[in-house]
Amino acid sequence: MCILIPMHLLLKAAGSLRKDLRVFDDAAVSSAPQMRSVLLVNDAGHLAAMHETLTGLGVDVVHTSATARDCVKGIARIGANTVTVAGDARKADSLAAIIQDVRHSAGQHIGIIAYMNGQDEFNEGRFICSGADLVLHAGLDLGTQRARLAALGRRLARYMRADTYREFYLDMQSQKAYYYDYALALSGRYFELLKLLVTKADTVVSLEDCVAMFHTQLGIRVQSITVVTMVHRLRSELGTIGLSHKLRTIRHKGYLWDSA
Repeated sequence: MCILIPMHLLLKAAGSLRKDLRVFDDAAVSSAPQMRSVLLVNDAGHLAAMHETLTGLGVDVVHTSATARDCVKGIARIGANTVTVAGDARKADSLAAIIQDVRHSAGQHIGIIAYMNGQDEFNEGRFICSGADLVLHAGLDLGTQRARLAALGRRLARYMRADTYREFYLDMQSQKAYYYDYALALSGRYFELLKLLVTKADTVVSLEDCVAMFHTQLGIRVQSITVVTMVHRLRSELGTIGLSHKLRTIRHKGYLWDSA
């Protein structure tokens, strides 16, 4: 079951968030695991407070969603490794149903945090049974919340993206390249070329390798000069987001995607 929140409430809360966010001290943030989380808001009225609390605990909230469907769609695209389902603890039934829906759709490799405005210890077990990995609420001291997050972070460590790919990533399902939330305007051929280079990061890919990829993956035959032209245009497109330097030409050898 999904609970829809009027968009104007989300936009209003987001506007307040931009004005009211505080800067947390470095020690508090660095002591918590670095997680990228989609915030699934069940209570738009507390959006700013939830966002601020999670940021203070070291959770990098990269996207806010109003529905479970939108939340799950955004996980891979944004590179999140956790979902934070936030709402009022008194609405335990609806929150548990949302958590169960997200868990079923997102899979076991995604961490699910239940963040409650109220304190209701009885509901913690219900949320865990629904698929949440841990429960946080306002009545829980910061030390305990950070300890719970650290434990979840250790479990999810193998799924966390390296810092190099936090901003730029490929969504294989939608066949799109993203820089933060910005989608590069790439056709299928250009995406396949970029995918070849990115998946072989820091390794020189020859013109012959590119030609062979088009034949094997797409069933089309292209000439070397076509690949040269495509790389030039691809570099120009990357330049619109300041990443043209990532795609390097190695003279007489081929091309290299620089992950540094």
